[in-house]
Amino acid sequence: MVETRTGSSGSKATRRGAPARAVASSRTRKSSKSAARTASSKKSEKKAAKVLRKGKKPLATMTESALQDYFSKLNGTAPGDLYDLVLSEVERPLFRTVMAYTEGNQSRAAEILGINRGTLRKKLKAYSISVQ
Repeated sequence: MVETRTGSSGSKATRRGAPARAVASSRTRKSSKSAARTASSKKSEKKAAKVLRKGKKPLATMTESALQDYFSKLNGTAPGDLYDLVLSEVERPLFRTVMAYTEGNQSRAAEILGINRGTLRKKLKAYSISVQ
């Protein structure tokens, strides 16, 4: 059985053997996922606030502290290529750690990082990180 439904935008959705409500509810599932992501984000923010109260520094605070230290040690010298410096200092250990966590599985590492596998391979090569 092939069922065709026309949505509010005029597009047609077809599924073989799917009941009409399954076709119509695909949009509902997408909005549920985004609501779950929002709830997860709020939990992360609460967790970060709790970490701060305990005296531990989250990544943003540690980064800010490191940058302030960097500027204080310049002694009036103008910094150059700061953006590239910070990215390389953060990305290199990030990729090393994620690759170790995934035991060298690039597909899983790319998924965890939220980037394309080709981009991951390019970064691994740029930072001379060998894959086990």
